[in-house]
Amino acid sequence: MNKAKDLITSYNIEFESALDNQDVRSCFSQYLTRTHNQESFLFLTELERFVTYVGHHARYKAAKKIIKEYLTVGAEKEINISNKLREEAVAKYNESNSNCCDIDLFSDIRVAIFMSLKDDCLSGFLSSDEFTLHVHKELKKNKSYLSLIGTQKTEQASQDPTPPPEVNECAEITDEDFNNILLRMRGEEEVWDTVYTSEQYTRSISRESSKGFKAIKNELTFPFDREEVFNITQCSKYSDAIDMEVFKYKRTYHQHIESGKYDGVVTHYELVLPFPINNRYFVSLSSAKKLPNGDILLISKSCNIDGVPFNKKHIKGTAMQGHLFEKTKKDCCKYTVLSAFNLGGFVAPQIVRKLHNTEAFVELIENARYERLSNEEEGPSPEHPIYKSLVYNVVGSK
Repeated sequence: MNKAKDLITSYNIEFESALDNQDVRSCFSQYLTRTHNQESFLFLTELERFVTYVGHHARYKAAKKIIKEYLTVGAEKEINISNKLREEAVAKYNESNSNCCDIDLFSDIRVAIFMSLKDDCLSGFLSSDEFTLHVHKELKKNKSYLSLIGTQKTEQASQDPTPPPEVNECAEITDEDFNNILLRMRGEEEVWDTVYTSEQYTRSISRESSKGFKAIKNELTFPFDREEVFNITQCSKYSDAIDMEVFKYKRTYHQHIESGKYDGVVTHYELVLPFPINNRYFVSLSSAKKLPNGDILLISKSCNIDGVPFNKKHIKGTAMQGHLFEKTKKDCCKYTVLSAFNLGGFVAPQIVRKLHNTEAFVELIENARYERLSNEEEGPSPEHPIYKSLVYNVVGSK
């Protein structure tokens, strides 16, 4: 037990990354129960479910339950917040109905509770008997257990944030990766709920979810051939515009690799999330190829690379994306984008809303028309940094 306690003090353990571990979450819940502060944690857990509801009716019903159990003065699970925050949330609810209930209804309270738990409870929890006993048991099974939820202080202090480490040569995208994405995009393995549809655009959300995040599938029809649409989507000014509208992130590093059957590129990028949520750090490997029928498939998957610089303000996230460019009967292009993210820790409702409701892909159709006119007058736009590393595979696979 003393060894576990000493090891704990030698690690920096962030609130979000710790609570992303289900066993630690359970341990934290036990600690809060013992210290009579479990209501705040239960409230945050309830909000995680709240943001998963796509329909306004289900969200409105859940909001009513949350207000009754956590915001009503004198309720058994009443949380400790200011009257101002309480009254503002109740007022927003009273303005809502079963046809219109904002996913950000409790966002301000959530921030206050999150910061309260982080500032008031994390330190006590990390030195508690509950956490020490948990770590003691886990170390018997895995001597490196603490490195899964934290970073050694000496290592963190010595890290140089630039440049990021090179990805080793074994990192590659295989035919199996392409096939798995393609099956998921075309197959019926998942149940999809259509949340928006028009003549040119359909957006669907998978019913399978985790902490508010669901796989998103965007399907667009362009009046151009698939090669032209592929080129347009890889132009930096349009692809980056979509990235910034959906999220807000900055690419920090690119590395071309020639490992395995397909050339690819590794991209390091930071996802900027609203305060007080920690930013996320991704390392993504991308590659593309031309299918036997001439369709183009571009995929990206997360790389879990040892030695990637870890900043205590960041939490490592994982993501998967597939971009399929198909020729239709009318010589148009059907462009399908499948995205799935796991950001770890607590999820900001604002990000969930953007994923579910973004109009960026609708705007891409109009942007494509402008791009064609611009190409005729001024020449093509600058390519995205990853394009040169992917175009070889599209022209002809190794």
